[in-house]
Amino acid sequence: MRILIATALLAFAPACRSAGEDASTFAPPQTTSTVNAAASPGRPLRTPDEVPVTAPESNGDAHAEIGAPAPDFELSDLEGHRQKLSRFRGKMVVLEWFNPTCADVLYAYGEGGLREMQARLATSGIVWLAINSAGPGDEGSDLALNQQFAAERHLPHPILLDPTGVVGRAYGARTAPHMFIINERGVLVYSGGLDNAPGGKVESRASKTNYIETAIADLRSGHAVIQSSTRPYGCEIKYARP
Repeated sequence: MRILIATALLAFAPACRSAGEDASTFAPPQTTSTVNAAASPGRPLRTPDEVPVTAPESNGDAHAEIGAPAPDFELSDLEGHRQKLSRFRGKMVVLEWFNPTCADVLYAYGEGGLREMQARLATSGIVWLAINSAGPGDEGSDLALNQQFAAERHLPHPILLDPTGVVGRAYGARTAPHMFIINERGVLVYSGGLDNAPGGKVESRASKTNYIETAIADLRSGHAVIQSSTRPYGCEIKYARP
């Protein structure tokens, strides 16, 4: 009897191992999301002043994350020239989501932090790219209006057009201006507001802080960005509808 039981157990063991090996082949594969994937409709915020820190829903698509490689993209500027993010690898890149009709953008370029910062940072080798993700027909999407804004303010950087919203959704951009910083290795290191003073007003008697300048100073000092995520403010991005 003992011999029969031992023989049965030895016969059963390989079968168990085989079943386990077969089951492992059904583990769900890990997936990644790229900007080249088909765009899916996001869920824009209903009111500009209700801006959560988390990215808006996008039918399951992943959004860029702090500490991960920044999604590559290729967009046309106002003159029709193609600009690809990856060609700036080795340089620090600032992305600014932009809309020429937004009051917060107009203030930033008039009295606020964007009046001269781009030109000054460009002298130290930092690349600045503005991106307009307004859908066709939505306020601020008109090509001539963007060209007029750039000419009147002598912008030293290109404005890139993202009419499908695929790049904006890939980054989880929600407002204009919504700011992002990518380090020389192509890693996203900051996402959030331009500063802590929407419309020039600082809340709770805090001192005014330009988050972009502070993050860049952190990187240049050789350590990670201390405040890598802040609350963006500005005008809600009206993405193209499917």
